[in-house]
Amino acid sequence: MYGSKDGAVADGTLRTAFAALDRQEYETALEQVSAVLAAEPDNATAWRVRALARWELASAGRGKVAQVREHRIEAIVAARRAVELAPGDIENLRIRARTLLVASPADALVALNKAVALDPGDPALYELIAAVRADLEEQESARRALAAERQRAAAETRWRMESETEPESGSGVGKFVIGALVFVIGFAFKLGLGFFVDEAVSDTPSTRNYPTASYKPYPTKGYPTTAPHAWPTMPPR
Repeated sequence: MYGSKDGAVADGTLRTAFAALDRQEYETALEQVSAVLAAEPDNATAWRVRALARWELASAGRGKVAQVREHRIEAIVAARRAVELAPGDIENLRIRARTLLVASPADALVALNKAVALDPGDPALYELIAAVRADLEEQESARRALAAERQRAAAETRWRMESETEPESGSGVGKFVIGALVFVIGFAFKLGLGFFVDEAVSDTPSTRNYPTASYKPYPTKGYPTTAPHAWPTMPPR
């Protein structure tokens, strides 16, 4: 499953590390490759095994959150080092892509494209590329949706702020308009009332066409009706 393609690797410690990976004993595999890297720090296969062991520990969620995060970071670092030492090894590129699927799908896609260029007949690479592209499209859609939601929230916030300030400024205008209307109505009322008062106390007959049956500016009993506005003359002393 995790067989090495480095023909020069004959070290028994690395064989033990590969066997531990197959048994899912990832801590044991880490111990074995640590011994190999102590003696051969530029061994690309050892770095690949280290990346695999770290990645499997992170995927299994073993340990606390901080430990899982450390496993993922160490897996990315180890896979990158393996590719640097053996850039033409497809397995190194594949492991590099796996470690970057969560942290950076775009970089994972770059590594997979390089692997396809080396081995265009591997169907597993195309399946992984399709999965990474779908993940990238989903992330882009999520980013667009988030941007649209932020714009909507910002517009709503501005609208609320404007709504809170408009009534205050509008209330002053409203009070002015209402006051002006009250003044006009009051002035008109005073004019009308003054007219009726003048009509009531004036000695000049009104020119209004009131109905004669109801127009009685004063009582008619005991007074001549021929001169409605001629008040009786007081007898001389």
